[in-house]
Amino acid sequence: PYEVRPDEHFQFAVDRERINEISARGTSFPGHGLLPSYYEAWYEQPEEDYPFDPDRANQMLDDAGWTRDGDGPRSKGDQALSFDLFVRAESQPDLQAARLVAEQTREIGVEFKVQPVSVDKLTEITTRQVDGKMAPEFDTFIWGWGGDPYDPSALLRLITTDEIGNLSDSFYSNPEYDRLFQEQTGEFDEEQRRELIRQMVALAQRDLPYLVLTEDPNLQAYRTDRVANVEQVCPRGDRGDIICE
Repeated sequence: PYEVRPDEHFQFAVDRERINEISARGTSFPGHGLLPSYYEAWYEQPEEDYPFDPDRANQMLDDAGWTRDGDGPRSKGDQALSFDLFVRAESQPDLQAARLVAEQTREIGVEFKVQPVSVDKLTEITTRQVDGKMAPEFDTFIWGWGGDPYDPSALLRLITTDEIGNLSDSFYSNPEYDRLFQEQTGEFDEEQRRELIRQMVALAQRDLPYLVLTEDPNLQAYRTDRVANVEQVCPRGDRGDIICE
């Protein structure tokens, strides 16, 4: 999925449907929370889902004391809602998504300055250390994660505190989320584990270390004049599997 770390209520100004239509040419699906929908046994659309509602975003920023003066970014005191938005130069869909985020949020007085960089550079600024301590050098970025096709723990782990300095690029830390993650890894009752995961996703939606823009299908094509007698190999139907045809 394409992901951008949100700040200051702009999430209601991001039209994920439009981003899918333009940046992914309609080949993906709008994201709804940390987990993609192919985890059919574990996925449900979060209650707090941030639908496209720029009027609401404007009102929230007004209520928070961020004022507008002309066409520039909103400000409060000596602070302005102006952020760098790093994106992989090698990915045209990512670049288009970044430009759309910047275009959409400009309407509510939030400025994102799109900064195309190489994958190596983006890795460097999100994993930077100074004197042995993590010192990331970015405001926001767009990138993507992929998960295990059967179990959601790989994606759920990304925002645990223990992953800071390893897989975490959001630097999110929430002790309650960490506790729930550990509990769900040892829970063998499917219903109880589903409830723990629901709570984790709800926390992630409340705190928004990521705003997931789209989730991407795994598409495969075959030459039917050269490949024949291919049979589907899938797990039980309610599990979901990104590699099944």
